Amino acid sequence: MAINKLQRTIVFVFMLSIGVELQAESTSSDQTIEIKQVSICSSSLNSNQVYGHDLFDCEPTDVRNIKLFNRSVWIKANFTIPEQFLSDRSALGIFISGSASSAFYVNGHFIGSNGTPGIDTATEIPGKMDGVVYLPRSVLIEGQQELKVYLSNHHDYLNHRIVIHHIKVGQYSDPTDALLKRYWPAISTLGVFLVGILYFGIMYYRSKKQLNALMLCLISFFASLLLVTKVTRGIIDYSYPIHDIRLISIGVSSIALSIVLNIYILVRFYRNDWKLLSTITGVLIIAVASYLPSYDLKSYVSLLISALASIGSLIYLATKTNTQAKTRRAAWPTIGALCIFIVLIGVSTEHFIDFSLFFALASLLSFLFIQQAKDFLREQKQHESEKARANQLAYTLSKLQKADKFDKLAIKKNGKTEWIPLETLQYCRGADDYVELHFEDGRMILYKGTLNHLSSTLPPRYLKVHRSFIVNTDAVVSMTREPSGNGHLELKNGVSVPVSRRIMPKVRENLSAANSTETKAH
Repeated sequence: MAINKLQRTIVFVFMLSIGVELQAESTSSDQTIEIKQVSICSSSLNSNQVYGHDLFDCEPTDVRNIKLFNRSVWIKANFTIPEQFLSDRSALGIFISGSASSAFYVNGHFIGSNGTPGIDTATEIPGKMDGVVYLPRSVLIEGQQELKVYLSNHHDYLNHRIVIHHIKVGQYSDPTDALLKRYWPAISTLGVFLVGILYFGIMYYRSKKQLNALMLCLISFFASLLLVTKVTRGIIDYSYPIHDIRLISIGVSSIALSIVLNIYILVRFYRNDWKLLSTITGVLIIAVASYLPSYDLKSYVSLLISALASIGSLIYLATKTNTQAKTRRAAWPTIGALCIFIVLIGVSTEHFIDFSLFFALASLLSFLFIQQAKDFLREQKQHESEKARANQLAYTLSKLQKADKFDKLAIKKNGKTEWIPLETLQYCRGADDYVELHFEDGRMILYKGTLNHLSSTLPPRYLKVHRSFIVNTDAVVSMTREPSGNGHLELKNGVSVPVSRRIMPKVRENLSAANSTETKAH
Protein backbone atom coordinates (compact mmCIF):
# COMPACT_ATOMS: atom_id res chain seq x y z
CA MET A 1 0.00 0.00 0.00
CA ALA A 2 2.80 2.41 0.89
CA ILE A 3 4.56 1.62 -2.40
CA ASN A 4 1.38 2.35 -4.38
CA LYS A 5 0.99 5.72 -2.65
CA LEU A 6 4.62 6.54 -3.39
CA GLN A 7 4.20 5.68 -7.07
CA ARG A 8 1.11 7.90 -7.31
CA THR A 9 3.08 10.72 -5.71
CA ILE A 10 5.90 10.31 -8.24
CA VAL A 11 3.42 10.38 -11.14
CA PHE A 12 1.81 13.52 -9.72
CA VAL A 13 5.18 15.28 -9.37
CA PHE A 14 6.18 14.29 -12.90
CA MET A 15 2.91 15.50 -14.43
CA LEU A 16 3.01 18.69 -12.37
CA SER A 17 6.51 19.48 -13.62
CA ILE A 18 5.48 18.95 -17.25
CA GLY A 19 2.37 21.08 -16.75
CA VAL A 20 4.34 23.89 -15.15
CA GLU A 21 6.82 23.83 -18.01
CA LEU A 22 4.10 23.95 -20.66
CA GLN A 23 2.42 26.83 -18.83
CA ALA A 24 5.75 28.64 -18.49
CA GLU A 25 6.48 28.30 -22.18
CA SER A 26 2.99 29.48 -23.16
CA THR A 27 3.20 32.59 -20.99
CA SER A 28 6.84 33.53 -21.50
CA SER A 29 6.77 34.35 -25.20
CA ASP A 30 9.29 37.16 -25.46
CA GLN A 31 8.53 40.25 -27.55
CA THR A 32 11.14 39.63 -30.22
CA ILE A 33 11.41 39.10 -33.96
CA GLU A 34 13.50 36.08 -34.87
CA ILE A 35 15.51 36.31 -38.07
CA LYS A 36 15.54 32.75 -39.39
CA GLN A 37 16.48 33.15 -43.05
CA VAL A 38 19.79 34.80 -43.99
CA SER A 39 22.17 34.85 -46.92
CA ILE A 40 25.85 33.91 -46.62
CA CYS A 41 27.93 36.19 -48.83
CA SER A 42 31.46 36.62 -50.10
CA SER A 43 33.24 39.95 -49.73
CA SER A 44 36.37 41.57 -51.02
CA LEU A 45 36.81 43.00 -47.51
CA ASN A 46 38.57 40.82 -44.93
CA SER A 47 37.91 43.03 -41.93
CA ASN A 48 34.82 44.25 -40.14
CA GLN A 49 36.35 47.71 -39.81
CA VAL A 50 34.79 48.73 -43.13
CA TYR A 51 31.17 48.23 -43.92
CA GLY A 52 30.77 45.49 -46.53
CA HIS A 53 29.02 47.31 -49.38
CA ASP A 54 30.39 44.91 -51.97
CA LEU A 55 28.91 41.58 -50.76
CA PHE A 56 28.38 39.11 -53.59
CA ASP A 57 27.68 35.43 -54.34
CA CYS A 58 25.04 35.41 -51.60
CA GLU A 59 23.38 32.05 -50.91
CA PRO A 60 20.20 31.81 -48.79
CA THR A 61 20.20 29.49 -45.80
CA ASP A 62 18.71 29.01 -42.35
CA VAL A 63 20.59 30.86 -39.63
CA ARG A 64 21.09 27.56 -37.76
CA ASN A 65 22.82 26.06 -40.80
CA ILE A 66 25.67 28.56 -40.92
CA LYS A 67 29.01 26.67 -40.96
CA LEU A 68 31.59 28.79 -39.17
CA PHE A 69 34.21 26.54 -37.56
CA ASN A 70 37.54 28.43 -37.55
CA ARG A 71 36.49 30.85 -40.28
CA SER A 72 34.77 34.22 -40.81
CA VAL A 73 31.79 35.07 -43.04
CA TRP A 74 29.40 37.88 -43.88
CA ILE A 75 25.67 37.31 -43.68
CA LYS A 76 22.80 39.60 -44.56
CA ALA A 77 19.06 39.59 -43.95
CA ASN A 78 16.00 41.83 -44.07
CA PHE A 79 13.53 42.30 -41.25
CA THR A 80 10.53 44.46 -40.45
CA ILE A 81 9.97 46.02 -37.04
CA PRO A 82 6.34 45.68 -35.83
CA GLU A 83 4.34 48.82 -35.21
CA GLN A 84 4.12 48.16 -31.45
CA PHE A 85 7.93 48.33 -31.26
CA LEU A 86 7.98 51.63 -33.12
CA SER A 87 5.21 53.17 -31.00
CA ASP A 88 6.81 51.98 -27.79
CA ARG A 89 9.77 54.20 -26.96
CA SER A 90 11.68 51.44 -25.16
CA ALA A 91 15.25 50.79 -26.26
CA LEU A 92 15.72 48.15 -28.95
CA GLY A 93 18.48 45.61 -29.32
CA ILE A 94 19.72 42.86 -31.62
CA PHE A 95 20.28 39.58 -29.78
CA ILE A 96 22.63 36.84 -30.95
CA SER A 97 23.19 33.44 -29.40
CA GLY A 98 26.03 31.34 -30.73
CA SER A 99 29.71 30.48 -30.76
CA ALA A 100 30.94 33.51 -32.68
CA SER A 101 32.22 37.07 -32.50
CA SER A 102 29.99 39.45 -34.45
CA ALA A 103 29.76 43.02 -35.76
CA PHE A 104 26.36 44.48 -36.76
CA TYR A 105 25.39 46.94 -39.48
CA VAL A 106 21.82 48.17 -39.95
CA ASN A 107 20.91 50.14 -43.07
CA GLY A 108 24.58 50.92 -43.69
CA HIS A 109 25.36 52.03 -40.13
CA PHE A 110 27.67 50.21 -37.75
CA ILE A 111 25.73 49.82 -34.48
CA GLY A 112 28.02 47.66 -32.34
CA SER A 113 29.71 44.34 -31.89
CA ASN A 114 29.74 41.28 -29.67
CA GLY A 115 33.46 40.75 -29.16
CA THR A 116 35.56 41.62 -32.19
CA PRO A 117 35.39 39.36 -35.24
CA GLY A 118 38.60 38.87 -37.22
CA ILE A 119 40.27 36.90 -39.93
CA ASP A 120 42.28 34.72 -37.52
CA THR A 121 42.85 33.94 -33.85
CA ALA A 122 45.18 36.91 -33.37
CA THR A 123 42.70 39.49 -34.68
CA GLU A 124 39.56 38.07 -33.08
CA ILE A 125 38.33 38.87 -29.58
CA PRO A 126 35.78 36.20 -28.56
CA GLY A 127 32.23 37.44 -28.12
CA LYS A 128 29.69 36.44 -25.50
CA MET A 129 27.79 33.20 -26.04
CA ASP A 130 24.57 35.18 -25.54
CA GLY A 131 25.12 38.78 -26.60
CA VAL A 132 23.10 41.91 -27.39
CA VAL A 133 23.91 45.19 -29.16
CA TYR A 134 21.92 48.39 -28.87
CA LEU A 135 19.82 49.25 -31.95
CA PRO A 136 19.45 53.06 -32.24
CA ARG A 137 16.12 54.22 -33.60
CA SER A 138 17.98 56.86 -35.60
CA VAL A 139 19.28 54.23 -38.08
CA LEU A 140 15.83 52.77 -38.77
CA ILE A 141 13.93 53.48 -41.97
CA GLU A 142 10.36 52.90 -43.05
CA GLY A 143 9.50 49.37 -44.16
CA GLN A 144 12.17 46.68 -44.29
CA GLN A 145 15.46 47.07 -42.47
CA GLU A 146 18.72 45.74 -43.93
CA LEU A 147 20.99 43.82 -41.55
CA LYS A 148 24.55 42.77 -42.32
CA VAL A 149 26.66 40.84 -39.79
CA TYR A 150 30.33 39.97 -39.91
CA LEU A 151 30.90 36.69 -38.02
CA SER A 152 34.05 34.83 -37.05
CA ASN A 153 34.84 31.72 -35.07
CA HIS A 154 38.55 31.17 -34.44
CA HIS A 155 38.58 30.23 -30.74
CA ASP A 156 36.30 27.20 -30.86
CA TYR A 157 37.49 23.74 -29.84
CA LEU A 158 34.45 21.78 -31.01
CA ASN A 159 33.00 21.74 -34.50
CA HIS A 160 29.38 22.37 -33.55
CA ARG A 161 26.53 21.15 -35.69
CA ILE A 162 24.72 24.41 -34.89
CA VAL A 163 26.97 27.46 -34.43
CA ILE A 164 24.42 30.31 -34.43
CA HIS A 165 21.33 29.40 -32.41
CA HIS A 166 19.34 32.54 -33.14
CA ILE A 167 19.41 36.20 -34.13
CA LYS A 168 16.52 38.26 -32.77
CA VAL A 169 15.37 41.87 -32.63
CA GLY A 170 13.43 43.11 -29.62
CA GLN A 171 13.34 45.31 -26.56
CA TYR A 172 16.83 45.74 -25.14
CA SER A 173 17.54 43.58 -22.06
CA ASP A 174 20.21 41.33 -20.58
CA PRO A 175 19.99 38.04 -22.56
CA THR A 176 20.91 35.98 -19.49
CA ASP A 177 17.70 37.15 -17.77
CA ALA A 178 15.53 35.15 -20.17
CA LEU A 179 17.78 32.10 -19.77
CA LEU A 180 17.66 32.30 -15.99
CA LYS A 181 13.84 32.47 -16.07
CA ARG A 182 13.85 29.27 -18.10
CA TYR A 183 16.28 27.50 -15.77
CA TRP A 184 14.92 28.82 -12.48
CA PRO A 185 12.28 26.10 -11.80
CA ALA A 186 14.91 23.38 -12.31
CA ILE A 187 17.20 24.96 -9.69
CA SER A 188 14.62 24.03 -7.02
CA THR A 189 15.55 20.34 -7.50
CA LEU A 190 19.13 20.99 -6.39
CA GLY A 191 18.07 20.51 -2.76
CA VAL A 192 17.08 16.88 -3.44
CA PHE A 193 20.46 16.15 -5.02
CA LEU A 194 22.44 17.82 -2.21
CA VAL A 195 20.50 15.87 0.43
CA GLY A 196 21.35 12.68 -1.45
CA ILE A 197 25.06 13.56 -1.54
CA LEU A 198 25.24 14.31 2.19
CA TYR A 199 22.96 11.56 3.51
CA PHE A 200 24.31 8.67 1.45
CA GLY A 201 27.89 9.94 1.67
CA ILE A 202 27.67 9.79 5.46
CA MET A 203 25.81 6.48 5.24
CA TYR A 204 28.61 5.04 3.10
CA TYR A 205 31.25 5.77 5.74
CA ARG A 206 29.06 4.67 8.63
CA SER A 207 27.81 1.42 7.08
CA LYS A 208 31.12 -0.35 6.38
CA LYS A 209 31.49 1.02 2.84
CA GLN A 210 28.20 -0.32 1.41
CA LEU A 211 28.28 0.00 -2.38
CA ASN A 212 24.57 0.92 -2.59
CA ALA A 213 25.12 4.04 -0.50
CA LEU A 214 28.16 5.05 -2.57
CA MET A 215 26.22 4.66 -5.84
CA LEU A 216 23.33 6.83 -4.61
CA CYS A 217 25.82 9.44 -3.42
CA LEU A 218 27.45 9.46 -6.88
CA ILE A 219 24.08 9.61 -8.67
CA SER A 220 23.19 12.66 -6.61
CA PHE A 221 26.61 14.22 -7.26
CA PHE A 222 26.45 13.82 -11.06
CA ALA A 223 22.84 15.06 -11.13
CA SER A 224 23.96 18.15 -9.17
CA LEU A 225 26.93 18.67 -11.48
CA LEU A 226 24.71 18.38 -14.55
CA LEU A 227 22.20 20.87 -13.11
CA VAL A 228 24.82 23.42 -12.01
CA THR A 229 26.62 23.19 -15.35
CA LYS A 230 23.38 23.63 -17.25
CA VAL A 231 22.13 26.70 -15.37
CA THR A 232 25.55 28.38 -15.50
CA ARG A 233 24.55 29.87 -18.87
CA GLY A 234 21.77 31.82 -17.19
CA ILE A 235 23.99 33.04 -14.34
CA ILE A 236 27.40 33.80 -15.87
CA ASP A 237 27.81 35.95 -18.99
CA TYR A 238 30.69 33.94 -20.46
CA SER A 239 32.48 34.13 -23.84
CA TYR A 240 31.80 31.52 -26.47
CA PRO A 241 35.00 29.39 -26.00
CA ILE A 242 33.83 28.61 -22.45
CA HIS A 243 30.69 27.13 -23.95
CA ASP A 244 32.70 24.19 -25.26
CA ILE A 245 33.88 23.38 -21.73
CA ARG A 246 30.30 23.63 -20.50
CA LEU A 247 29.03 21.26 -23.20
CA ILE A 248 31.77 18.71 -22.48
CA SER A 249 30.87 18.85 -18.78
CA ILE A 250 27.18 18.28 -19.62
CA GLY A 251 28.06 15.28 -21.78
CA VAL A 252 30.41 13.71 -19.23
CA SER A 253 27.98 14.30 -16.33
CA SER A 254 25.08 12.75 -18.27
CA ILE A 255 27.05 9.66 -19.27
CA ALA A 256 28.45 9.18 -15.75
CA LEU A 257 24.99 9.67 -14.22
CA SER A 258 23.49 7.09 -16.58
CA ILE A 259 26.20 4.50 -15.92
CA VAL A 260 26.09 4.90 -12.12
CA LEU A 261 22.27 4.72 -12.10
CA ASN A 262 22.42 1.37 -13.89
CA ILE A 263 25.17 0.10 -11.56
CA TYR A 264 23.07 1.01 -8.51
CA ILE A 265 20.03 -0.91 -9.77
CA LEU A 266 22.15 -3.97 -10.56
CA VAL A 267 24.10 -3.87 -7.28
CA ARG A 268 20.91 -3.61 -5.25
CA PHE A 269 19.18 -6.57 -6.89
CA TYR A 270 21.94 -8.75 -8.36
CA ARG A 271 24.42 -8.50 -5.48
CA ASN A 272 27.47 -10.37 -6.86
CA ASP A 273 26.50 -10.73 -10.54
CA TRP A 274 26.31 -7.06 -11.51
CA LYS A 275 29.77 -6.37 -12.95
CA LEU A 276 29.33 -7.96 -16.39
CA LEU A 277 25.86 -6.48 -16.96
CA SER A 278 26.92 -2.99 -15.89
CA THR A 279 30.05 -3.16 -18.07
CA ILE A 280 28.00 -4.05 -21.16
CA THR A 281 25.53 -1.24 -20.46
CA GLY A 282 28.32 1.27 -19.78
CA VAL A 283 30.15 0.45 -23.03
CA LEU A 284 26.88 0.78 -24.97
CA ILE A 285 26.09 4.16 -23.38
CA ILE A 286 29.56 5.56 -24.14
CA ALA A 287 29.54 4.24 -27.72
CA VAL A 288 26.11 5.63 -28.59
CA ALA A 289 26.63 8.95 -26.80
CA SER A 290 29.98 9.49 -28.55
CA TYR A 291 28.27 9.09 -31.93
CA LEU A 292 25.41 11.56 -31.28
CA PRO A 293 26.02 15.18 -32.38
CA SER A 294 23.82 17.04 -29.89
CA TYR A 295 24.75 17.23 -26.21
CA ASP A 296 21.09 17.39 -25.17
CA LEU A 297 20.54 14.24 -27.24
CA LYS A 298 23.55 12.59 -25.59
CA SER A 299 21.95 13.24 -22.19
CA TYR A 300 18.54 11.93 -23.22
CA VAL A 301 19.76 8.78 -24.97
CA SER A 302 22.27 7.92 -22.23
CA LEU A 303 19.57 8.02 -19.56
CA LEU A 304 17.17 6.15 -21.83
CA ILE A 305 19.65 3.30 -22.39
CA SER A 306 20.41 3.14 -18.66
CA ALA A 307 16.73 2.97 -17.70
CA LEU A 308 15.85 0.40 -20.39
CA ALA A 309 18.81 -1.82 -19.47
CA SER A 310 17.84 -1.62 -15.79
CA ILE A 311 14.22 -2.50 -16.56
CA GLY A 312 15.27 -5.46 -18.69
CA SER A 313 17.55 -6.80 -15.95
CA LEU A 314 14.87 -6.40 -13.28
CA ILE A 315 12.14 -8.06 -15.38
CA TYR A 316 14.44 -11.02 -16.02
CA LEU A 317 15.18 -11.30 -12.30
CA ALA A 318 11.55 -10.88 -11.22
CA THR A 319 10.29 -13.58 -13.59
CA LYS A 320 12.90 -16.22 -12.69
CA THR A 321 11.36 -19.10 -10.78
CA ASN A 322 14.19 -19.35 -8.25
CA THR A 323 14.15 -15.65 -7.31
CA GLN A 324 13.20 -15.02 -3.70
CA ALA A 325 9.71 -13.63 -3.14
CA LYS A 326 10.98 -10.55 -1.31
CA THR A 327 13.31 -9.72 -4.23
CA ARG A 328 10.41 -9.95 -6.69
CA ARG A 329 8.28 -7.74 -4.47
CA ALA A 330 11.03 -5.11 -4.37
CA ALA A 331 11.78 -5.29 -8.11
CA TRP A 332 8.33 -4.50 -9.52
CA PRO A 333 7.89 -1.04 -7.91
CA THR A 334 11.37 -0.08 -9.18
CA ILE A 335 10.43 -1.29 -12.67
CA GLY A 336 7.29 0.86 -12.48
CA ALA A 337 9.23 3.95 -11.39
CA LEU A 338 11.75 3.53 -14.23
CA CYS A 339 8.95 3.06 -16.78
CA ILE A 340 7.28 6.26 -15.59
CA PHE A 341 10.64 8.04 -15.85
CA ILE A 342 11.10 6.88 -19.46
CA VAL A 343 7.56 7.80 -20.54
CA LEU A 344 7.64 11.26 -19.05
CA ILE A 345 11.06 12.29 -20.35
CA GLY A 346 9.93 10.91 -23.71
CA VAL A 347 6.93 13.24 -23.88
CA SER A 348 8.84 16.23 -22.52
CA THR A 349 8.82 19.47 -24.43
CA GLU A 350 11.62 21.03 -26.45
CA HIS A 351 13.65 22.13 -23.42
CA PHE A 352 14.07 18.61 -22.04
CA ILE A 353 17.41 19.18 -20.33
CA ASP A 354 16.51 22.73 -19.20
CA PHE A 355 13.60 21.69 -17.04
CA SER A 356 11.88 18.30 -17.30
CA LEU A 357 14.97 16.14 -16.85
CA PHE A 358 15.78 17.50 -13.42
CA PHE A 359 12.25 17.14 -12.06
CA ALA A 360 12.16 13.61 -13.46
CA LEU A 361 15.52 12.81 -11.86
CA ALA A 362 14.55 14.36 -8.52
CA SER A 363 11.35 12.32 -8.42
CA LEU A 364 13.07 9.07 -9.42
CA LEU A 365 15.87 9.62 -6.90
CA SER A 366 13.34 10.38 -4.16
CA PHE A 367 11.78 6.98 -4.85
CA LEU A 368 15.18 5.24 -4.80
CA PHE A 369 16.16 7.13 -1.62
CA ILE A 370 13.08 5.84 0.20
CA GLN A 371 13.63 2.29 -1.02
CA GLN A 372 17.27 2.34 0.06
CA ALA A 373 16.38 3.82 3.44
CA LYS A 374 13.95 0.92 3.94
CA ASP A 375 16.71 -1.53 3.02
CA PHE A 376 19.08 0.07 5.53
CA LEU A 377 16.43 -0.12 8.25
CA ARG A 378 15.73 -3.76 7.41
CA GLU A 379 19.45 -4.61 7.56
CA GLN A 380 19.80 -2.83 10.88
CA LYS A 381 16.92 -4.83 12.35
CA GLN A 382 18.44 -8.03 10.95
CA HIS A 383 21.78 -7.15 12.53
CA GLU A 384 20.13 -6.58 15.88
CA SER A 385 18.23 -9.84 15.52
CA GLU A 386 21.41 -11.78 14.72
CA LYS A 387 23.17 -10.19 17.65
CA ALA A 388 20.34 -11.22 19.96
CA ARG A 389 20.38 -14.71 18.44
CA ALA A 390 24.12 -14.99 19.09
CA ASN A 391 23.57 -14.07 22.73
CA GLN A 392 20.73 -16.55 22.97
CA LEU A 393 22.97 -19.16 21.42
CA ALA A 394 25.56 -18.70 24.14
CA TYR A 395 22.86 -19.03 26.79
CA THR A 396 21.41 -22.13 25.14
CA LEU A 397 24.75 -23.89 24.84
CA SER A 398 25.52 -23.21 28.49
CA LYS A 399 22.41 -25.18 29.43
CA LEU A 400 22.93 -27.90 26.83
CA GLN A 401 24.16 -30.52 29.28
CA LYS A 402 21.27 -29.84 31.67
CA ALA A 403 18.50 -30.30 29.10
CA ASP A 404 15.88 -32.97 29.46
CA LYS A 405 15.80 -35.77 26.90
CA PHE A 406 13.60 -34.91 23.92
CA ASP A 407 13.33 -37.64 21.27
CA LYS A 408 10.27 -36.95 19.08
CA LEU A 409 8.69 -34.12 17.10
CA ALA A 410 4.96 -33.83 16.31
CA ILE A 411 4.24 -33.55 12.56
CA LYS A 412 0.69 -32.74 11.43
CA LYS A 413 -0.14 -34.29 8.07
CA ASN A 414 -3.48 -34.98 6.35
CA GLY A 415 -5.48 -34.28 9.49
CA LYS A 416 -3.47 -36.49 11.83
CA THR A 417 -0.39 -36.06 13.99
CA GLU A 418 2.68 -38.26 13.62
CA TRP A 419 5.55 -38.38 16.13
CA ILE A 420 8.88 -38.43 14.30
CA PRO A 421 12.01 -39.61 16.18
CA LEU A 422 14.72 -36.97 16.26
CA GLU A 423 17.71 -39.14 17.02
CA THR A 424 18.95 -38.99 13.39
CA LEU A 425 17.79 -35.46 12.54
CA GLN A 426 20.86 -33.68 11.12
CA TYR A 427 19.62 -30.20 10.27
CA CYS A 428 16.54 -28.08 9.47
CA ARG A 429 16.20 -25.64 6.59
CA GLY A 430 13.57 -22.89 6.56
CA ALA A 431 11.60 -22.14 3.37
CA ASP A 432 8.95 -19.41 3.81
CA ASP A 433 6.07 -20.93 5.85
CA TYR A 434 7.43 -24.49 6.16
CA VAL A 435 10.66 -26.20 7.23
CA GLU A 436 12.58 -29.05 5.61
CA LEU A 437 13.72 -31.68 8.16
CA HIS A 438 16.78 -33.57 6.87
CA PHE A 439 17.72 -36.89 8.45
CA GLU A 440 20.95 -38.92 8.46
CA ASP A 441 19.55 -41.57 6.10
CA GLY A 442 18.71 -38.92 3.44
CA ARG A 443 14.99 -38.61 4.22
CA MET A 444 13.38 -35.17 4.06
CA ILE A 445 10.11 -34.42 5.88
CA LEU A 446 8.21 -31.12 5.66
CA TYR A 447 7.25 -29.41 8.88
CA LYS A 448 4.38 -26.91 8.65
CA GLY A 449 5.50 -23.80 10.49
CA THR A 450 8.29 -21.25 10.63
CA LEU A 451 11.91 -21.91 11.51
CA ASN A 452 11.68 -19.60 14.52
CA HIS A 453 8.70 -21.55 15.90
CA LEU A 454 10.47 -24.89 15.38
CA SER A 455 13.61 -23.54 17.07
CA SER A 456 11.61 -22.81 20.21
CA THR A 457 10.29 -26.41 20.39
CA LEU A 458 13.49 -28.36 19.70
CA PRO A 459 15.87 -29.43 22.48
CA PRO A 460 18.87 -27.17 23.22
CA ARG A 461 21.34 -29.32 21.23
CA TYR A 462 19.69 -27.97 18.07
CA LEU A 463 21.24 -24.56 17.36
CA LYS A 464 20.06 -21.85 14.96
CA VAL A 465 23.32 -20.85 13.22
CA HIS A 466 21.80 -18.95 10.29
CA ARG A 467 18.50 -17.27 9.55
CA SER A 468 17.56 -20.31 7.42
CA PHE A 469 19.30 -23.21 9.25
CA ILE A 470 19.17 -25.14 12.52
CA VAL A 471 21.80 -27.85 13.12
CA ASN A 472 22.12 -30.77 15.49
CA THR A 473 25.36 -30.15 17.43
CA ASP A 474 25.84 -33.91 17.76
CA ALA A 475 26.05 -34.13 13.95
CA VAL A 476 28.73 -31.45 13.52
CA VAL A 477 32.05 -32.82 12.26
CA SER A 478 33.98 -29.63 11.55
CA MET A 479 33.66 -25.88 11.25
CA THR A 480 35.38 -23.69 8.61
CA ARG A 481 35.74 -19.90 8.54
CA GLU A 482 35.89 -18.20 5.11
CA PRO A 483 37.92 -15.01 4.33
CA SER A 484 34.67 -13.02 4.11
CA GLY A 485 33.92 -13.76 7.77
CA ASN A 486 31.11 -16.21 7.02
CA GLY A 487 31.57 -19.90 7.69
CA HIS A 488 30.04 -23.34 7.34
CA LEU A 489 29.60 -26.48 9.39
CA GLU A 490 30.35 -29.92 7.97
CA LEU A 491 27.83 -32.54 9.19
CA LYS A 492 28.15 -36.31 9.46
CA ASN A 493 26.10 -36.87 6.30
CA GLY A 494 28.48 -34.64 4.27
CA VAL A 495 26.14 -31.64 4.08
CA SER A 496 27.66 -28.16 4.50
CA VAL A 497 25.51 -25.68 6.47
CA PRO A 498 26.27 -21.92 6.31
CA VAL A 499 26.97 -19.88 9.45
CA SER A 500 26.27 -16.12 9.53
CA ARG A 501 29.34 -13.89 9.85
CA ARG A 502 28.06 -12.12 12.97
CA ILE A 503 27.23 -15.40 14.72
CA MET A 504 30.42 -17.19 13.67
CA PRO A 505 32.53 -16.27 16.73
CA LYS A 506 29.81 -17.37 19.16
CA VAL A 507 29.29 -20.64 17.28
CA ARG A 508 33.02 -21.42 17.37
CA GLU A 509 33.27 -20.60 21.06
CA ASN A 510 30.21 -22.52 22.19
CA LEU A 511 30.74 -25.57 19.98
CA SER A 512 34.24 -25.83 21.41
CA ALA A 513 32.79 -25.63 24.91
CA ALA A 514 30.16 -28.25 24.09
CA ASN A 515 32.75 -30.65 22.62
CA SER A 516 35.00 -30.15 25.63
CA THR A 517 32.14 -30.92 27.99
CA GLU A 518 31.22 -34.01 25.96
CA THR A 519 34.82 -35.29 26.09
CA LYS A 520 34.96 -34.90 29.86
CA ALA A 521 31.64 -36.72 30.22
CA HIS A 522 33.02 -39.69 28.28
